Amino acid sequence: MAVVSSNKCPRCGSKAEEVKASNPADLRPAFKKETELIRNLVDEKYGRGCGHDLIPDDRTVIMNDNSRGKNSVEIIVDGKIVGVMRFKYDMKWHINLDPPGFEMIAHHMVRYRVVANHSGLFMLKKHNNLMVKGVSECDKDAAIDDRVAVFSPKGDLICTGILRISPSEIGNAERGVFVKVRDWYIKGSIDRSRSTNWEQTVRWNSKMMERMVKEATSFMKKMIKEHPNIPYAISFSGGKDSQVLVMLSKDAKLKPTIVFADTGLEYPETVEFVKSYVKRNNMKLIVAEASFESFLNNMKTFGPPAEGYRWCCKTNKLSAIASAESEAFPNGSLQFIGQRRYESLNRMRNGRVSTNPWMINQISASPIQEWNALHVWMYITLRKEPFNPKYAEGMPRIGCMLCPFMSISEIEMNKGTSEKFDRWYQGIVDYGKSRGMPEEWVKYHLWRHRELPMEVYDEVGPLCGKTYEELTKRTLPPVKEPLKINIQSGYSPCVLGYSVEAGLSRPVDIARLQKFAKILGKETALEEGMYVSIGNLTVYAEGAIISKGDDLKDVKRAIRSVFELLVKSEECCGCRQCSSRCPTGALTMVSDRVEIDPSKCISCRSCFCMCPALKYSAE
Repeated sequence: MAVVSSNKCPRCGSKAEEVKASNPADLRPAFKKETELIRNLVDEKYGRGCGHDLIPDDRTVIMNDNSRGKNSVEIIVDGKIVGVMRFKYDMKWHINLDPPGFEMIAHHMVRYRVVANHSGLFMLKKHNNLMVKGVSECDKDAAIDDRVAVFSPKGDLICTGILRISPSEIGNAERGVFVKVRDWYIKGSIDRSRSTNWEQTVRWNSKMMERMVKEATSFMKKMIKEHPNIPYAISFSGGKDSQVLVMLSKDAKLKPTIVFADTGLEYPETVEFVKSYVKRNNMKLIVAEASFESFLNNMKTFGPPAEGYRWCCKTNKLSAIASAESEAFPNGSLQFIGQRRYESLNRMRNGRVSTNPWMINQISASPIQEWNALHVWMYITLRKEPFNPKYAEGMPRIGCMLCPFMSISEIEMNKGTSEKFDRWYQGIVDYGKSRGMPEEWVKYHLWRHRELPMEVYDEVGPLCGKTYEELTKRTLPPVKEPLKINIQSGYSPCVLGYSVEAGLSRPVDIARLQKFAKILGKETALEEGMYVSIGNLTVYAEGAIISKGDDLKDVKRAIRSVFELLVKSEECCGCRQCSSRCPTGALTMVSDRVEIDPSKCISCRSCFCMCPALKYSAE
């Protein structure tokens, strides 16, 4: 039975044995589809019947995602880490068992099996390695460095270890270590006498869970009491963590507003689940919608989102929420979020209460900061609540349909599941072709990395026979070159004191710039087709800038301000950050592009805020 947050078994009172799961150790229960996958992989590799030996019908299976490296899942049964399965770049799942796993399947195991002869058994009993001369039989499919199980001539499991000589060479090898022993089998070390299904596990941990629920709801009430002058809301993504917040609010008899960011990139099942769940619980719902079409257009400029380059979170999530909340909560809000420190190192560093520069006057608070995924699933099961159906399909996390932080197994699982996914995926294919990327860049999902990690190349390179440079080199220039600026390091003397020059990477629309220049509150003059002057600064249509003034820092600051205006006006990605902050309605969105009415602008510069186009176009 899985015991969480306690060193004592709630069933019998005995001391609980710690499972030393690999980091991040954010454990969760396996669903039926995942359990069947594990059984099938074990049967295929080790022999028919082994899968059911490993996981009987009455057992709870615990998963530890991204352990022992990305795309890997640690498997825990009966309180023992029995093995790890990994999705490799051949786009298939592979499984390797640890010693406890071998112990559980020994009865039906026919492959990856080594049988010692009597001399070999004699040496093994002295805790020596198994030498070539001590081998009676060996599975011919096993290869060097595979983990194998060693049996006695009578068929009893003795130990497990690493194969050091290929079975095909055993007849030619007169000496040497055949199996390097790693773990010795101790009979009776695994107790399989008690069933531990998930419902039993939840029931025996229910008192612990109720204490955690009480602490979380008390925290929510405390935060509301400390911020009486602003409304409170819950960010509900449709995933398990944010669902728990809604459940906690019900337990606490609170009446929050629910905010859902329909990024345009969500699973159809997620959108349906959120709306039906909120309606069933009779809660107020605010939907912050973003444009899928705008996202596809932005991808032509920015490229596909990647690890450390998730511009989509700004354009299609945070900006959409900020826009909706500025209208619903003009004076700010207290937002409860489903952040948990076990999810990532970054979230582990975050505090329980925080602010976000993308959200206007918003205070974020996480009631479940100290919960792990097992706590979350136990609470959902304890309250008998429905959950997002994508989890039952084997998705460990629910986010966008093609997030770069997905494992490659999740991406492969999602192929062909919706029209939006197919269009998104085609956008990646088209971008790769437009930049001259090799077909492997798409085939192996290398687009997820701005810089290809060597550990990924070490797997992909041997499969396709290409060098690192061949897999990463862009042989064609961008279809649309992002706007960049180069400010000269020196300066020239002039009648105003200083003159600094800068060059833009391409020509600009100076007539459009003049309209946006009202934001700076300076006098402007337009020489059509040639230049626009903004105070003591001049921008030429072909892309040159000259700024003058009596203070060098102010001169350079003026260039930066105008460059920001140019990016906002010419490279707008449709995020609505600036338009949502405009107090007079001077900035509006027209066909996913910001437009300005200079007559309404009061030069307050509220729109000089976080801008995805400014942050990511130059990257």
